[in-house]
Amino acid sequence: MTATAHAETTSLYETYAAMQVADRSMFRNLAIRHGLHENALRALVVTTESDHSLTPSMLASRLRLTTGTVTALLDVLSRRDLLHRVPNPADRRGSLLKATDSGGQLGDAVSAAYQSALEHAVPAAQVATLEKHLRSIAVALNDAGRSVT
Repeated sequence: MTATAHAETTSLYETYAAMQVADRSMFRNLAIRHGLHENALRALVVTTESDHSLTPSMLASRLRLTTGTVTALLDVLSRRDLLHRVPNPADRRGSLLKATDSGGQLGDAVSAAYQSALEHAVPAAQVATLEKHLRSIAVALNDAGRSVT
């Protein structure tokens, strides 16, 4: 790799790291504003954005948390009347997660905050290109994560 290419990828990495910090800060502030732990808010957002019904174990996998941690988060969200568990028709011992009306509104508000920030930051003509590059970065990071020893 040339010195110029190395400098460019270093700059890209630094920008990516700054974006991650900004993302965590925004999400932390949203969680604090609503009196929730960040992971509880993430669980709610994933549940409200899901196109299909999630089981607690599916949610744990998506959030990369243990099932015990997710159970505790779900208990908090249930007590706050933001989410409830309903019987799973495909597994009588299991449950599916459904956001309540107020939980759906909060999940939608978090998604809208992100949408607004992205619409403000990225010109419409560049959205598809940026999305393509971000997907490529996600694949590369996942691949690299599996090969790191």
